[in-house]
Amino acid sequence: MKLGAVNNYNRDISDEIKLIASEGFDFVDLTLEPIFAGRLDAGKVKAAVEETGIEIIGHTSPFLPVIFPLKTIRKASIDEFQKYIDFFSKLGVKLMNVHPSLNGTLMTERDMMRNNREFITELNGLCREKGLTLMVENVLSPFNTPESFEELLEGLDDVKVHIDIGHCHVNTDRNLVDEFFVKFGKRIVHAHFSDNFGNRDDHLPLGCGTINWKDMVGILRKHGYDETITLEIFSQDRRYLLLSKKYLEDISGR
Repeated sequence: MKLGAVNNYNRDISDEIKLIASEGFDFVDLTLEPIFAGRLDAGKVKAAVEETGIEIIGHTSPFLPVIFPLKTIRKASIDEFQKYIDFFSKLGVKLMNVHPSLNGTLMTERDMMRNNREFITELNGLCREKGLTLMVENVLSPFNTPESFEELLEGLDDVKVHIDIGHCHVNTDRNLVDEFFVKFGKRIVHAHFSDNFGNRDDHLPLGCGTINWKDMVGILRKHGYDETITLEIFSQDRRYLLLSKKYLEDISGR
């Protein structure tokens, strides 16, 4: 099991990479947000990666209007994703995530499903051209259940699954982690850990919400999961991220 952290996209990416490496993490879940993506210097970032020896996983914004009804807007979103794919490719990144869009303006859930499938299919092709493997992250309703993901990814057998444990706990009558592993097994290649109280995606430190993390670690072990885990903790005080790292290491025996 490898543990990683998400960079603060308000700070210089190279500095964030060096900081996360110094804190003993195995990889950076490198998140790119559109408002800052224009500042990216692949050469400088690659130098920081090589200096630290840390691994990189690609993380993209969930907020681009990729299923917006206007084709011109969808095309602009794809063009933006192409920049991220090119950037990650230059860094030698092999794994990139994407979120199903919940921004279905004037759409039924069926329309959202169809348009997201079209988007993921196109994005997967672009990733394959650059040697990246695409993984899709479970989000909130209607893309929060194993059944919805099975439909979303039908026929896209080379697209992997990225499971967010916190999302599996929001506005459901049960935590859906075990059901995702039963349905997708080894197709799950990456995980996000953060806590919440079950009614919104709070990104709290581990142990500060109502998720039973010993149970979650037990489920991952039961299904033989030994891949990457990102602590996606949103706090201005970095000590909470490091406390979550220690907490997870203690309960997992890492």
